[in-house]
Amino acid sequence: MASSSEVHWLYIVRCADDALYIGETNDVDRRVAAHNEGRSAFTLTRRPVSLIYQEQFESRGLALARERQLKTWSRAKNEALIVGDVTTFAVSMRAINWAAAGRLCPCPYSARTLKWCGGNDNGYFNGDT
Repeated sequence: MASSSEVHWLYIVRCADDALYIGETNDVDRRVAAHNEGRSAFTLTRRPVSLIYQEQFESRGLALARERQLKTWSRAKNEALIVGDVTTFAVSMRAINWAAAGRLCPCPYSARTLKWCGGNDNGYFNGDT
């Protein structure tokens, strides 16, 4: 297990105008506070923001890769991820290059947070580990 200094997060905040902002950080609480204090250009005029989704990663590289992936998705697909509609986004999750991602699989332990574990390679969620 990674120490807290090694943990990185992908996060999504919903802005006051209903826009979604997707980002990466090693401290979600600090980053959301920065958004609400006006220290982010995108959210500056869209405050307040609320944290609505987060995923934990063992490296910044994995978190950044996931951020890039989600930024290519449609809003509808991101909204499905946020509420845990697995059927909408499962196909894209299977498309992750498991070797490049350390052969880790996404496991939905809750509707809002995915924990990464050493699960199977078939792209289906493995909640047993």
